Amino acid sequence: MNVTNTRAPGALLACLMLSLTACGATRQIVKTETVEVKVPVYVPLPRAMTEEEAEPAVPAAGATTEALVQYLEDVRAWGRRGWGKVREIRAVQPEVADESRGQ
Repeated sequence: MNVTNTRAPGALLACLMLSLTACGATRQIVKTETVEVKVPVYVPLPRAMTEEEAEPAVPAAGATTEALVQYLEDVRAWGRRGWGKVREIRAVQPEVADESRGQ
């Protein structure tokens, strides 16, 4: 007895068509390229640039005008030394200084 299954060729044909349509789909081409990423480099600072300096002592109550004038001069000199350290740090690390100022 010779029995043929008429559904088998149809199922096989359907699977074959599905696999062939997947081959015909357009694929996106992926290109690889080297990208240079800039990373900030922090230079170790000498300890002298970051050492704290004690604030000048405030004169006692009832101090003379000369003592107050001397105190103001000491505070101004202390501030100038502090800003001098900031300028030295910015000179050593200019990119970091520019970023911190929003430039």
